[in-house]
Amino acid sequence: MTTKPQILITWVSWSWKTTLMETLLTEYPNHFSRPIQYTTRQPRDDKELDIYVFLTRDQFFDKLANGDFAEFTEYNWNLYAVSSIIDTSRSNIFIVEPVGRAALKKHFHLKWIPYRGYFLEIDEETTKQRMINRWDTVGIITKRLEDFKYFSQEIDDKVLDATLPIQRNVDFLAKSVWAL
Repeated sequence: MTTKPQILITWVSWSWKTTLMETLLTEYPNHFSRPIQYTTRQPRDDKELDIYVFLTRDQFFDKLANGDFAEFTEYNWNLYAVSSIIDTSRSNIFIVEPVGRAALKKHFHLKWIPYRGYFLEIDEETTKQRMINRWDTVGIITKRLEDFKYFSQEIDDKVLDATLPIQRNVDFLAKSVWAL
């Protein structure tokens, strides 16, 4: 079996990371897939039952203690994680923020899993406005914007422009990863 490169798309809240991923999954279902993801929050709708494994906090911490996660984070008092078991027969698309990016890169290096990193660039003011519109708290917005400033100083991934139409970034990713 050929090992396919895994895709890391990184930036903070509201940079259209998930929209980009969903479009890739829809347009190229034979090439891209979604990794196994876990969360402690409640499902928002039935579609999410195919996206997440929903756990209690106790179940989550048991899995964390067992080393079942490649990376995890907390957002709005909910925990999120990606499985440490990664199917490399397809390119999984990992949507992560800066801290998760570092953990996944380390996991990929330890497991000899090839990956390609993409940084979805969007300006701070647009990010802030999108978080305000989403009703994020001042504390969360401040923390994420601090991540924004810190992370933008250490970019070693390819840069995608979040202000471009999604389709242009989808086409770029598909061609650069799969030579489609």
